[in-house]
Amino acid sequence: MQITMEQYTASTRALINLAYSGTSAAKTAAQVLLSAFNGEEWQLNINDLSLLDSNHLRHALTFIVARVTLGTEPQELIENGNQVFLDLWDSWNHYNVNNRWKRQCPECYGTGKQYSNMDDDNDLTTEICINCNGTSYVSEGVYA
Repeated sequence: MQITMEQYTASTRALINLAYSGTSAAKTAAQVLLSAFNGEEWQLNINDLSLLDSNHLRHALTFIVARVTLGTEPQELIENGNQVFLDLWDSWNHYNVNNRWKRQCPECYGTGKQYSNMDDDNDLTTEICINCNGTSYVSEGVYA
């Protein structure tokens, strides 16, 4: 399978757009991108590729083959690539290998924040959630 740098770049852009789309396939696009960016911290669940439509599956497979055969890191293909991938990292942190087993904090609904004054509906001031310490995730059975 011969892939050009232009095809690799186009597939990278398509997957970045999909990762921010808010669809069920966004998670898959993020996993593909981030596992190529840092495979120790991010791993693709291959079964999730079935969530992609045929066009995005083609982009994912092109991206994977290009990353392996061309040897160019994906963040080098786009303007502000390091920042784009770090933003993806932050946006999809729940799927980092260190967090995958954790569940969303039930007290803050994964926001990492809670209202400072729960008795006042007009006070929208927030503070770090004491249950998850602002991380958005908890281990099973961990409550403050």
